Amino acid sequence: MKNGMLRSYGARFALIGIGLGALYWVFESVVDVLVFRHGYFVEVLFSPGLHEIWMRALVVVFLILFGVYAGSSVARIEEALKAERDRLKSIFTAINDGIHIVNQDYDIEYVNPVLMTDFGPYEGRKCYTYFHDREEVCPWCKNQDVFAGKTVQWEWYSFKNDKTYDLLDTPLRNADGTISKMEIFRDITQRKQAETENEHLNSVLRAIRNVNQLITREKDRDRLIKQACENLIETRGYGRAWIVLADEPDGYNTSTEAGFGESFLPMVEQLRRGELPVCCRQAMEKAGVQIFKYQTDICTGCPLVGSYDNRGAMSIRLEHGGKLYGCMSVAVPVDLVESAEEQELFQEVAGDIAFALHTIELEEKRKRTEEALAVEKERLDVTLRSIGDAVITTDTAGTITMLNKVAEELTMWSNGEACSRPLAEVFHIINEKTRKPCESPVEKVMQTGTIVGLANHTVLIARDGTERILSDSGAPIHDQAGNIIGVVLVFRDVTEARRLREYVSRAHRLETAGRIAGQIAHDFNNLLGPLVAYPDFIREELPKDHPAVELVTDMERAADQMADINQQLLTLGRRGHYNQEPMSLNDVIREVLNQRQPLPDTLAIDLDLSKDLMNMKGGPSQIHRVISNLLTNALDAMKEVGHLSIKTENFYADTMSVRFGRVPRGEYVKLTVS
Repeated sequence: MKNGMLRSYGARFALIGIGLGALYWVFESVVDVLVFRHGYFVEVLFSPGLHEIWMRALVVVFLILFGVYAGSSVARIEEALKAERDRLKSIFTAINDGIHIVNQDYDIEYVNPVLMTDFGPYEGRKCYTYFHDREEVCPWCKNQDVFAGKTVQWEWYSFKNDKTYDLLDTPLRNADGTISKMEIFRDITQRKQAETENEHLNSVLRAIRNVNQLITREKDRDRLIKQACENLIETRGYGRAWIVLADEPDGYNTSTEAGFGESFLPMVEQLRRGELPVCCRQAMEKAGVQIFKYQTDICTGCPLVGSYDNRGAMSIRLEHGGKLYGCMSVAVPVDLVESAEEQELFQEVAGDIAFALHTIELEEKRKRTEEALAVEKERLDVTLRSIGDAVITTDTAGTITMLNKVAEELTMWSNGEACSRPLAEVFHIINEKTRKPCESPVEKVMQTGTIVGLANHTVLIARDGTERILSDSGAPIHDQAGNIIGVVLVFRDVTEARRLREYVSRAHRLETAGRIAGQIAHDFNNLLGPLVAYPDFIREELPKDHPAVELVTDMERAADQMADINQQLLTLGRRGHYNQEPMSLNDVIREVLNQRQPLPDTLAIDLDLSKDLMNMKGGPSQIHRVISNLLTNALDAMKEVGHLSIKTENFYADTMSVRFGRVPRGEYVKLTVS
């Protein structure tokens, strides 16, 4: 830069010299003509000899004045140039990017402090003697576009300091017309490393996604690990990948790889001998990711040590649910092998593969269990179908697997229809009293693992709605290993047996009650005699229009009803039957209401008595007492305020009901009091 400035100043002084010579010639001619020949000085001095003296004196004065002016101008220019140079240097020093200036002769004219920090003080040297970087010609010497006036931007990696720069080359036009090159160095090493790492991690993420998709569809263990290794290197996430599985406690016969090719064969032979490489041994012994940045330092004697292409390695054991399945190793760029995010992703994909191996193992166990169950089921079918009780077998989830012939008859489901259905759909049991569904016996057996019995008052509702009272038990079905593989229910219909027991119990109760009732009725009949006989005597003593006559009539009617009831008690005591006769329920209701007159004004009776109500067979006294009690209870509950509705109607029961005892189908008379 200084040489260029010197050349520029020399040219300027040469031009000034030429100008001064021309001015001297012009000025001398003008003075000679205007002053000395035709002017005042000729007349005054009267001496032509002084012409040259005056002439030269004036020219010298003019040149001195012009020289003083020119000198002061040059000084101002130099000061301005120096100030501009200082300002540019301060700007270049303050900029965070590196800057240097190269002329067309490849001389380094200027280097700012930032670039000196990276490359040292190399100002004044030739660029091709300093920046050749493993090349015979430096990168700047190859590109002449900047010296042609073009701006060029490009990227450059320096082996001197292991950094990558983004370079901007800008032409600078000098005063002498030549072009120098100002180069701006922006350090993008970290950005490039981040881009490289992000690109690699994205590749790993794609590999993990591919492995996850593989896991969902592949159910064969060997194909799974083979395709998993291939997916890991397909996306260029990893350079190499291999997996070894522990088939036996001390054997590693299953292994696969991707990216190694034939160089993996020696490793296969080593694994068959039960010899694990260092990376696998460390992974098996320690949890987490094991890092090997430089394999040659650790993996001495490993047949794969030369196949990693100067990459680092990561190894991890494949473990799930406390079981160790094997280990996996991959090749990773050395500068990324210690990345926490890299290790986290590797641990994630290893966990996914281990989970898939665990799932496949469980599926294989399930298939073996199902095969054993099928054999056992065939044997049980023959045995259970010959049992006299009803038998239903289910799997552990409560799905029916078999019904024997007796169970088919009780549930009204055939074995073919019931199999593969939930137990509750076929074996529909409820509590006889609450009418709520009973707890599933299969769930009780699975929870306790022992034999369980049904609760009392369990009713089975058959497919056609028929209800049967059951007595049953449930027991677990075990395989040879002792595992529960199903449940067997054994039950029988005890409806008739319970009816007979209740009949016998009722007979005993009636016999006891009859004896007591007979004794009471005999004594009560003696006391009832005057009440039946005296009303006639009283009526004869009273005038016919006496108000007490009606009261005596009511007393007589009540005494007759009491005598009728007492007669029923005597009949019960003699183990006889109630006197039943055809009767009208509507007439009994009206009679009861008449006896309760008068009713309070706060109570309204709504009667809806069917006009075509069928006659019924029964004991009028007993029915009279039942209806009277119903009305009494209703009035007490209402406190004789409100509406009391009494309705009669013909009713046909189309299904058997056990809600109020065993009521068979047929025609009935229905009374509703509300």
